[in-house]
This record gives sequence, C-alpha cells and structure tokens, in this order.
Amino acid sequence: MFSTLFLAMVVLGFWFVSGEINQNKKSAEVMWTEWQKENLRRHQIRDLEVLLSEAEAKRAELDTHFAESSNIVPFLDTTQELARKVGAESEIISVDNSAESGGLTVVVHATGSFESLYKFLELLEHSPYELEFLTVDLGRLAEGSGWEANFKLRLLTFIP
Repeated sequence: MFSTLFLAMVVLGFWFVSGEINQNKKSAEVMWTEWQKENLRRHQIRDLEVLLSEAEAKRAELDTHFAESSNIVPFLDTTQELARKVGAESEIISVDNSAESGGLTVVVHATGSFESLYKFLELLEHSPYELEFLTVDLGRLAEGSGWEANFKLRLLTFIP
C-alpha cells in the first residue's frame, strides 16, 4: 500500500512537473517569437537610419548644384574661386535676376594668360552648376601683356 501511495505521488508529481515544463516551453516560444519580431524591427530601423543618412548626403550634394534667389553668393564665390585655381583674375561685372533675363544672368570679366582663361572656361563648363554661355568674348589686352575674357552666363539650375 505504501508503494502504491508512493507511486501515485510520483505520477502526480511527474504530471504536475511535465505540465509546468510544457507551460514554460509555450511561454519561451512566445517570448522567442516576440524577441525575433523586436530584433527584426531594430534591424529595419537601423537600415532605415542608414538609408536616410545616405539620402541626406545625396540631397546635400544635389542642393549644391542649385542656387536659390535668397543665396546666390556661393555661386558667385565658386565662380571666382575657379578663376583663382587656374591663375586668372576674375571680377563679377553684373548680376541680373530679372524675369526678362530668364533667370539669373551673370557677367564675369577675367584677365590672365590665354591658358589660364581657357582653363577657367573649361572649369565653368564642368562646374556643379548647369550654366548656359550666352556670350564669350576673348581677346588680347590693349597693352599686349595678357588676355581678357568676358563671360555672360545664365544659371539654369536657379530656383527663383
């Protein structure tokens, strides 16, 4: 009788422990699934942050190709910097932002050697801004010691 009672207690204990194990297993599976979802969400957020930072860098680079009416100084500074890079001296003669000019029109006067003016012209053509050359006048200085050029440019990537 004692052995039957002991056997019954062991079977009940085994049944109770196996029920707890099954319950813990189900709970662990639910927690594992939730952890996987959260981990996937964190990876997606990280990927999205990387994508946004790349897009912001590309946007900033794209913005450098456009000039806004409220801030044309960087464009004018870039123009003069390009002349300095090739050893030419440049001066902004006029800036026209009227509707009749069809956008921002700039006249640049540059002096230097023929080579420096030619390189300046090439740098203007390959600048980050999209430019239309309305006129290009190139000639020798009256003293004969150098060359001068007048460039009339229209900035096509201008946001009025």
